[in-house]
Amino acid sequence: MNFEKFLKSESKDIEEIIERKELINILKKGLAQLDDKELLVLQLYFFEELRIEDIAKILGLTPGRITQIKKQAIKKLKEYMENFL
Repeated sequence: MNFEKFLKSESKDIEEIIERKELINILKKGLAQLDDKELLVLQLYFFEELRIEDIAKILGLTPGRITQIKKQAIKKLKEYMENFL
């Protein structure tokens, strides 16, 4: 089961419910470690499903810079979460 399916799972198994809640809390804490621009880029890209070029226009940055910010934010989140998993 992949991470996204696990988080969306509606399993009634108590262990899975607890694990899912723990992962969500870890992810929330990891997101809180990002600076405002990193968080905004991730929100626009993953939740609003905007293209890199559109995010660049909104923020007044180049698409290359948006890609760098996105990669940096994902790397920070990954490193943060690896400490707990």
